[in-house]
Amino acid sequence: NPTVGPPGDADYWDLLAKTGAGRTVVIVWNGNQHNAGFLLSPDPPFRVFGPLAEAGPEDGVWVPQEALREYWQPTFLELTEVLKSLIVVARVGLVGTPPPKSDTLVRKSLAQETFFLDRARELGVEVTDMRVTPQIVRHAMWQIIQDELEEIASAVGATFIPVPTAAVGRDGMLRADFCAPDATHANADYGALMWTAISASLVGEVLRCPTPPVPS
Repeated sequence: NPTVGPPGDADYWDLLAKTGAGRTVVIVWNGNQHNAGFLLSPDPPFRVFGPLAEAGPEDGVWVPQEALREYWQPTFLELTEVLKSLIVVARVGLVGTPPPKSDTLVRKSLAQETFFLDRARELGVEVTDMRVTPQIVRHAMWQIIQDELEEIASAVGATFIPVPTAAVGRDGMLRADFCAPDATHANADYGALMWTAISASLVGEVLRCPTPPVPS
């Protein structure tokens, strides 16, 4: 049933391989694992250790980059097979996913989102007391995910399309003007910017972002 959708839906990918044959196909795969598991800081907090970067609070428990890569490996297993099935019939791009938001924007969103308000109520705490994982740690985790996406794309011959530098602030986080009004997602302006990057990378020219029809 192709209406179920990915991941875990073989019919969806079979249909995409058929309809995408001879075309350009772009895949956006997960990318929110760091927020799903670690948007809120565990107790004790942790910091990320790797050969090129050490990120996190001074009192944090060291977590190696490779441990996080291994932890998220199951979220990438299907991706490799999907890309292999598409690369033989289409030109394939794999898109980088939006960087995390700043601590300030995340805390602002927590106070407005029903999910977190309900969660705080269940825990018997104020939402303002919920500790957010420091942005430097969230950024380090996001980078691990981007590296994994790029490596998978390279291994199967797909084109990796990273997040445009124009979307990233000086602190490495998603710029405020590209943020949706929640704790994790980017907005339509970011989507338009990403569309430009995709078209320039895969088509060799900048295509105008499709404009949704105006309701009558």
